[in-house]
Amino acid sequence: MMKENRRVYQISIGQLANLLKESTANGQRFCFILGSGASVTSGIPMGRTLEKRWMDCLMGLASDGKSPAKDPADTERVANMLYAENIIETPFEKLKAAWEDSKKPGGYIPSEYYFDIYKLRFYPERRNGYKYLEQLMEKAKPSVGYHPLARLLAEDNGIDIIITTNFDSLTEDALFIFTDERPLVVAHESLADFIDLSKKQRPVVAKVHRGLFYGPLNEKESTSELSEGWKEALGEIFMQYTPIVIGYAGGDRSLMSFLEEKSTRLRHGLYWCLMKGEKPEERIEKLVAAKDGCFVEINGFDDAMLVTGEKFLGESLIPTKTIELLKKSAEERGEEYDRQWTEWEKRRKEEKAGHDEAIAKLTEAEKKEEDKREEKKELTAGDHLRRGHRAYYCDDFGEALAEYSRAIEINPNYTEAYIDRGYIYDDLQEYDRAIEDNTDAIRIDPHNVTAYVNRSFVYYHIGDYENAIVDAEQAIRLDPLDPDAYCNKGIAYDCLGNHEEAVKALDKCLELLPANDTENRVLGLVYRGRAYFNNKEYGKAADDYTAALGIDPEYIDAFRGRAEAYRSLGDTEKAADDERMADELEARKK
Repeated sequence: MMKENRRVYQISIGQLANLLKESTANGQRFCFILGSGASVTSGIPMGRTLEKRWMDCLMGLASDGKSPAKDPADTERVANMLYAENIIETPFEKLKAAWEDSKKPGGYIPSEYYFDIYKLRFYPERRNGYKYLEQLMEKAKPSVGYHPLARLLAEDNGIDIIITTNFDSLTEDALFIFTDERPLVVAHESLADFIDLSKKQRPVVAKVHRGLFYGPLNEKESTSELSEGWKEALGEIFMQYTPIVIGYAGGDRSLMSFLEEKSTRLRHGLYWCLMKGEKPEERIEKLVAAKDGCFVEINGFDDAMLVTGEKFLGESLIPTKTIELLKKSAEERGEEYDRQWTEWEKRRKEEKAGHDEAIAKLTEAEKKEEDKREEKKELTAGDHLRRGHRAYYCDDFGEALAEYSRAIEINPNYTEAYIDRGYIYDDLQEYDRAIEDNTDAIRIDPHNVTAYVNRSFVYYHIGDYENAIVDAEQAIRLDPLDPDAYCNKGIAYDCLGNHEEAVKALDKCLELLPANDTENRVLGLVYRGRAYFNNKEYGKAADDYTAALGIDPEYIDAFRGRAEAYRSLGDTEKAADDERMADELEARKK
């Protein structure tokens, strides 16, 4: 009896999982062949789904993505033209009849029409077809089945190769999310030589139709036959690995034809997964029989991978364990990011300190050049602004005010000069002038966040807490990530007696502050500690003051505040210690 006529047996996915566990323990190696069916639950439609969607658009039934529904008469005309020129192989009448059949219960358009419908849908601009596929796949996220698949590929158990006709990056994404392994992604036939089976290697993802960004092969001419590079690489793989096929129907011809070739040896046969109740196409049945294969009944890709994963990975797959794994990985990345950010901030502050010092001092050449322009009365508003900065950094507030005023005389719409002058007026407690300058800045630039934040703080200083909140909220509308605006809002609410709103605003302030902005973080903790205290939440108040002292162990207001909190909690001894510490620090600083 010929192999093609032998009986092909069918097993369950549970039986295959047991077989894999035992066989890999004995040194046998397996690889997965994945088709479009493995991507459906990740959000990427199967070929037959796309065929129906495209025909609905071509026949005027529905829009598709950015394309409105087309005129059926135009579709027929273009299809007949392309058929006459041998660009598509299927007469329009057959495509239309298949589409009509697909609207019946259980009906679908045969996969053999996929390439012709693709050409027709994106005629005459094929690049739109590539963009269409790119947009589909960029939105996709690995479904639950990719977790065990990634773990199986990453662990040393004889399963470390994926062969796929898909363009997506779901396997690579899953490896990044769930493991520390980085795969060798062979996204072009020219890279096939990099697959080295002679040594233990990282997981391999072999994309026989190329990756999404490597000119993916999505037309019949380019998918009719594998390149010689792929034939050689896959031939070596199949001599050492037993393939397990999931979600692949052989519609591309290239990989399917290679598998069918008598010269293609599958040393240990193959396992071809079919959906429960699905009858294999005749071509697939002949292939599986000829290669001493076996059918496997599954309930979809995710179910198949989870059942298999349970045999190898056990309870580590359950959601709670997986969430722990993801949290730990995210925390480690976050900690490393924070460490590097802290180092960068430190360098930036050191550079800024040097920069500020440089601003305060002019080189001899700069001074001569500026003096010449001053004699000629050629100084610009920008020159006076820079002079104001230099005076401010030298604590010469009077000169700074004069220079900012000269800048405004030259350019009455110089927003930055108004803001900087208002900042000094606030420091000098000339609050009316500070409000006036920030108001002018807002008049000139109604979207200037700094002006609203600064004016809000001035209103807080004069006890106008309602207006302080109004300006802070406007700043937040303009920039929801400005921590200073939330701080102003919080301290103003606290003064108005709305301590709960104060805490909420200061929570947000502390959330937005960089971890290494220690000066403002201490202030935020002290302000929130005061709000908690005013709300009679003395324990939380003490905790915030303690956190502030953890950053700045000599912050007197934090000791005073914590002393009040301890006293309200009845711990007079701790309160006395904090008062004593605050007195000592004040005496030391005098």
